[in-house]
Amino acid sequence: MSLLILQNKYKLCGSFNNNRPSIIVGGGLLLIILLFTLASCGMPTYAYLYPPVLAYIRDNPETIPDQDLIFTNAYNNNASIFSGYEIYYKIYDPSDSADNADMYIDDKSKIASYAAGDNTELENNGFSRLYISDKADINTYTHSEIKPAFLLPPELVDENFRIRLKFLQELPAASSFLAETFDSILFSFTETPYLYRRVLNSSTSVTSNKYFDVDDFDIYDNDMPSSIDQASSSDYLYITFFILSYGRDIADITKSVYSTPLYLGTLRFDCSLTGQ
Repeated sequence: MSLLILQNKYKLCGSFNNNRPSIIVGGGLLLIILLFTLASCGMPTYAYLYPPVLAYIRDNPETIPDQDLIFTNAYNNNASIFSGYEIYYKIYDPSDSADNADMYIDDKSKIASYAAGDNTELENNGFSRLYISDKADINTYTHSEIKPAFLLPPELVDENFRIRLKFLQELPAASSFLAETFDSILFSFTETPYLYRRVLNSSTSVTSNKYFDVDDFDIYDNDMPSSIDQASSSDYLYITFFILSYGRDIADITKSVYSTPLYLGTLRFDCSLTGQ
């Protein structure tokens, strides 16, 4: 548009000869081409990931019929960057005070406002990473901090399907990470996937892998709220979950890339608190 304005301007000015507009217009085109070339060659690209899409809202932990969380794979991400998911959780003690049962609502609004590109805000606000194992006996499983904890098969990264996180509080402990296609065919990423927590017990100084089963919550576990007390606490807990898409920057593979956090929901877990 600016070139047209310049051209019209010079047509109105009789003191300019007929060749001047074409020279200026031509020079303007060369300048634009030069600027475009410099911008495309010299400006760094910014790696960005979209979060997944929530398929079902679990926002009332008092009335949950099933312990599961469902979301749709972020298939619109760049497949050369996107590789899977990082999921974080936080445990709340509803018996701490009259207001404590609503603390997860405050965290929900606060965490959801964080920008893409980092996960430190989740960790700084008391959230812990969730892990996946292919062994039912998770204490014989070789724990790894490699990211993402939830690695998608490469052939599924850009596929449109739903993922269901299912928590079962019964024996055998079968917390599982399942993928569900839209035609209702179930398949798992590993033969027997299990969700687990990695916790440090402040009383025994022992780090161990634990499920979300009734007897898996210890008041001295480092992912438990500081207000928790074996004698006065309730027989259930609230646990909030957030998920982030994860990948590596193709311009620098040592750099992790995160999406904005997506609130997956809050579940109610029965517990028989121990203290050892």
